[in-house]
Amino acid sequence: MLRGGRPRVARGDERGQATIEMIGIIPIVTLIAGAIIQLYLVGYAAVSAESASRVAARAYSEGAGAGEAEALGRRDAGGLFDPDVAVGPGNVSKSGKEPAVGYASLDEPVSAQATLTVPFLGIGVKGLDYELTRFTVMPRTS
Repeated sequence: MLRGGRPRVARGDERGQATIEMIGIIPIVTLIAGAIIQLYLVGYAAVSAESASRVAARAYSEGAGAGEAEALGRRDAGGLFDPDVAVGPGNVSKSGKEPAVGYASLDEPVSAQATLTVPFLGIGVKGLDYELTRFTVMPRTS
């Protein structure tokens, strides 16, 4: 039947349609948001690890003790990533992943390694965490 020139639409057939569509979209939006959060955490951890290793190597190269330099590196990385910082003369990498340095041009270089644990979605699910390591090599300036 026409009312005002328009066909009448049966409203009973469309009830709940928006709810069903919203329920279907929520998991997709949640996955996308989780991926964005995880990518942000990994990027932030990479920058923090680089900065922590650089701060520790600089402090050690300027004459600070190993413990003091490592503490400075851990403080620079912040507490979110459970940082592990190691400094020492030459190559502190046990895996050989540290970049090669020509020792002839440097007066006994020092190096620092910062390893950060990136928590899964910021909540730290065991087994899903990711470790990120960065190295820095500097000449001794003290």
